[in-house]
Amino acid sequence: MKSLNLSRNHIRTISDEWLFGLTGLQQLWLSLHRNQLQFLPSGAFRLLSRLEYLSLSGNSIESFHKTAMTGLDQLNELDLSSNSLAVCLEDNAMLYNTSMPYLKSLGFRNNQLRVIPSRAFERFPALEHLDLADNPITTIHPGAFNPLQLRELHLDTSALLCDCHLAWFSSWFVSSKLSRRTVHTRCAHPIPLSGIDVFAIDANNLTCGRNQPSLP
Repeated sequence: MKSLNLSRNHIRTISDEWLFGLTGLQQLWLSLHRNQLQFLPSGAFRLLSRLEYLSLSGNSIESFHKTAMTGLDQLNELDLSSNSLAVCLEDNAMLYNTSMPYLKSLGFRNNQLRVIPSRAFERFPALEHLDLADNPITTIHPGAFNPLQLRELHLDTSALLCDCHLAWFSSWFVSSKLSRRTVHTRCAHPIPLSGIDVFAIDANNLTCGRNQPSLP
């Protein structure tokens, strides 16, 4: 067996041996909006070392064990969209013990993500397609996407704190040669910049503390 679709089965829990005997499995769909997973245990996919595609989208996953993704060394595409996994990325918990050297596509839309830490995706060095759309992102720390060579980025937020910590973003984006069609970034704070596209703001106006701008 090379593929298995378990979507819309109301699955609530999985264990480290739940797919015993399927070591040749290359494609696995765990959910397309209709399963009910909330937690991924240690070694949940350890027997699937040949897996290339994994979708956990549309569940209610709030966290997973630090070794839940251990063994997925051949994974090319991972979709974690429409869960509640913001804290796992914001605290680097998702990445600390997870190395996916061949992962090219990561779906992380609609996870209530608010902060993207520096080097948030560094353990996915081959990542080319990153979907962070439908997240109320307020802060993108300098170097958030280092050392990636992204070919496609989906990002839309109107909740950004546009201060000195975001001054790097526009110049990085230009040098990345990514498309603006899938990136929509507007400020929420400070008030003088509210509603303005980040790309329309001079980096000198992205300041902190007493130096924050007072635009007409």
